[in-house]
Amino acid sequence: AKLVAAASDDRFRETWNLAGGQTLDVTGRPYPDGAIAFLFNDITAEVSLTRGFRTELETMQSALDVMEDAVAVFNQRGILTLCNDAYTRMWQVDPDTSITDATILEATQDWKSAFHPSPVWPELRDFVTSDTERASWDTELRSRDGREVICRIDPICYGSTLIRFCQRARPPDASTGDDGLQIVSA
Repeated sequence: AKLVAAASDDRFRETWNLAGGQTLDVTGRPYPDGAIAFLFNDITAEVSLTRGFRTELETMQSALDVMEDAVAVFNQRGILTLCNDAYTRMWQVDPDTSITDATILEATQDWKSAFHPSPVWPELRDFVTSDTERASWDTELRSRDGREVICRIDPICYGSTLIRFCQRARPPDASTGDDGLQIVSA
């Protein structure tokens, strides 16, 4: 009775997930002379595709989040489209909670203030927004607190650019003969 009443007012629309795995979009509409029509649309394929796409996105984000390097992806317009937890922590930027899009201009201003002077920032901005043939490159930076950081810039698909900040590994201490290897068990 509730279903018929809702359909009579042209406000009935539900998604039904059936036990067999099928998903239906059900719409009720009034017709002349008090008739009511129900449209059952099988949307199983669309729902399955959406779920698969969401799973791939969540898997990709999880893979990036376990990386120690701070990673950000900017599209060709210079807008931050993706970053990992390490990047969010390093730069106190969370694009998921921001109302406006974070841009490469804003990002390089933040990066510039965190490192000793370097001529790399305008070059990096131009690289991100360039539509010419591009090749990967990196640059060494020194943070204001003295840490050495490698900034790796890689062109990726659809004109996007992946930028990665890696802490430079400290070379083994030659005076102690420590070669970085350690016997864990015999």
